[in-house]
Amino acid sequence: MPNTTAEKIIHSIEAIHRTGLRFDEVSNNKIVVTMPLAGNDNHNGIMYAGSLFSLAECAAGVLFMNRFDSAVIAPICANVNIRFRRPANSDVRLSLSISDDEFSNLEAEVLEKGKASINFEENLIDSHGDVVSIADVKYVLMKI
Repeated sequence: MPNTTAEKIIHSIEAIHRTGLRFDEVSNNKIVVTMPLAGNDNHNGIMYAGSLFSLAECAAGVLFMNRFDSAVIAPICANVNIRFRRPANSDVRLSLSISDDEFSNLEAEVLEKGKASINFEENLIDSHGDVVSIADVKYVLMKI
C-alpha cells in the first residue's frame, strides 16, 4: 500500500510522477518500488535506460525522506553508476532496506558532523526475477 509521504514526494517531482512509478511497500526500514514498462519503453519496446536510472536514484531518497524529518536532514544523491545487464521487457522492481541501527548511526553522524554518506548496491529485477541492471548509488545526508 502506498505511503502518503512517498506519494507526496513523487507527485512533487513531475518527471518522476510521469513515469508511473509506484510504491508496493513503504515502511520505516524498507521500500519496494516498481517502474512500469508501459510509458517507459523505448523505440525497441524495452525499458528506457533513463527510467531505470530514475528508479535507482529515487528509491533511496524516498526511503530517507520517509524516515527523517526533511526540515532537519536532507538526502542528496551524490553518485549513481548503473550497469545495464540485459534488456528489461517487463515492469522492473527494486527493494531497499536499512536496519534501525544503521538509520540511528546515520542520524547521529549527520547531527554531530553535519553530514553522512551511505552506498547501496541496488539490483533492479524484472518480472521474471532476472537482474536487468545493477546500480551503485551514493547518498549524502545533510544537516539543514
